[in-house]
Amino acid sequence: MVSHFLGPESKHITSVTIRGEVREDLPAKISFRPFLITDDGNVEWMDRIEFVFYTHRKCPLLPALGILEPFPKSVDLERSVSFIQERLGQCLETHRGCSKVTASTLPRRILSIGASESEGIKLIQPQGLQAKYATLSHCWGGIQPLRTTKSSLASMLVSISSHDLPIVFQQAILVARKLSIKYIWIDSLCIIQDSQSDWELESAKMCDYYRNSYLNISTASSPNHGVPFLGKRESHWWPAEFHLRGTFGRRYEVFAKRVPQTGNITDGGVLFSRAWAWQEAALAPRTIYFTTATLIWECWKGTNPDHYVPDLLAYGVYGFSFMLGPNWTDWSLSQQGALWEVWNNIVTVYSTRLLTYEIDRLPALSGAAARFQVATKCRYLAGFWEQSLPACLCWELAIWATSDTALAYTYSKYIAPSWSWASVSQAVEYVVRLDIKEFESYVTIMNAHCEVPGLNPFGRISAAHLHLKGKVAQVLLRCNEPLSTKEYILGDGRVWKFMPDCILVEKEGNLMRASKRQKPAAFSASTPCLYLGVNSLRGSNEEARHYALVLGQSDAGNGTFCRLGLAWLDGLVDALFEGASEIEICIV
Repeated sequence: MVSHFLGPESKHITSVTIRGEVREDLPAKISFRPFLITDDGNVEWMDRIEFVFYTHRKCPLLPALGILEPFPKSVDLERSVSFIQERLGQCLETHRGCSKVTASTLPRRILSIGASESEGIKLIQPQGLQAKYATLSHCWGGIQPLRTTKSSLASMLVSISSHDLPIVFQQAILVARKLSIKYIWIDSLCIIQDSQSDWELESAKMCDYYRNSYLNISTASSPNHGVPFLGKRESHWWPAEFHLRGTFGRRYEVFAKRVPQTGNITDGGVLFSRAWAWQEAALAPRTIYFTTATLIWECWKGTNPDHYVPDLLAYGVYGFSFMLGPNWTDWSLSQQGALWEVWNNIVTVYSTRLLTYEIDRLPALSGAAARFQVATKCRYLAGFWEQSLPACLCWELAIWATSDTALAYTYSKYIAPSWSWASVSQAVEYVVRLDIKEFESYVTIMNAHCEVPGLNPFGRISAAHLHLKGKVAQVLLRCNEPLSTKEYILGDGRVWKFMPDCILVEKEGNLMRASKRQKPAAFSASTPCLYLGVNSLRGSNEEARHYALVLGQSDAGNGTFCRLGLAWLDGLVDALFEGASEIEICIV
């Protein structure tokens, strides 16, 4: 079995560790983690592999084992469309909470694909026309597909040859036509790629484009446009077959099928690691995922595979449309803390995703922000909501999202103010709970402002500041190895704990975020620390945790400061801020 799932690599395996879970009438979930012993006696672990055992018919030898249909070794167009039509029918007819809208106002530009190849393909500018349309969520993969530019727009509006389209686009159009969808929105063809103003306008409308679509087609298994998502699956996803002999020599077949590894989001497809794709699926009312292992249907009611996959939501890549579905504000708006908790969860998940261009850190979330703003009517500030401050300044790097404790350098370009999670390139998490706990603030927000240079109010920003008033104390920050989160010590390290936002360096007695041009070295320096407040269970001081921002002087000058990281203390606050003066401070 090991050789079946690992192929040639299996000849190097020394042993495996196996664990499993059996639930009656369901396939048995098993995982194993191969390892080998090197020549010098060290153990080298390989990635864990997860799979399920099942049968095609009742097996008396294993009566509790689940029964599944035969696994499709290829992603066939007709079979895929049949599955989508079945799920679409149930969604439209029986799901009370799901969107029943089939025809919506078409986007500003969209591909007209007709009902068949004979009707041709062209880009149109429909101006208010209503119809059902699909959207495509795809991975560019470093390869530039056919694009609409200022010079090619006129010809695109006349005709587009299907032979000029990459295979992923061609196959998406085939799926749409089979579903009687005559229009499809594809970003590289429907946005003028060399026009900054057009890109800003259209990126601001992505919330509406995906939310109003009839179906979002997610080509998760295609790492780029040249790899088809329809066709034969890689053989390591095929089931292995075993035979058991019962009474009178009767033979029973048992199958072991590999399933994507829990916690490894790219096992189901590279697209699941991309930031733009997260937003697209979160906004769409219905998405069909063509993954490496199976087809996955998602709507506001739930998720369904075309062939059994255990614990779908545990993979961390499905179900985000529930967060922004039609009823998500019913419970949130009645309790503001729970509302901010929804957004904090969105940011935590989104921040783990990757971007080709670092400057898209905020724009790639702008559609979700636009959707959130419609419901909350709050002012948006560089990835935050004004009314959630100052509690939501309590974010830090999510070390669980990386394989080590290595820190990154600060961005080479201005992306966001230092107080925003968007100013760091690594995954982040919010460490305050606002749904079941309350945050007692010890700072006053005097003023907050963001300069948005473009046409997308939730997109890129060119400058920002946060003017606060609170208790500020000087604290000693030491570090022997600035590349590791474990090496930063605040004070004596026994009371306050500290997580840096990125690699820090000392320059002329001042601590700052390190750029790639700077060489990190051990340091020990005094720096200001701003007390934010305490997060505790409602009506109780139990489990209280105090938070403070560690700051350094910013490059902008004028007495402004830069956030360096977050400090925290469990229990009763110590003497650090006793007698500290309240002063006004500006963080940029």
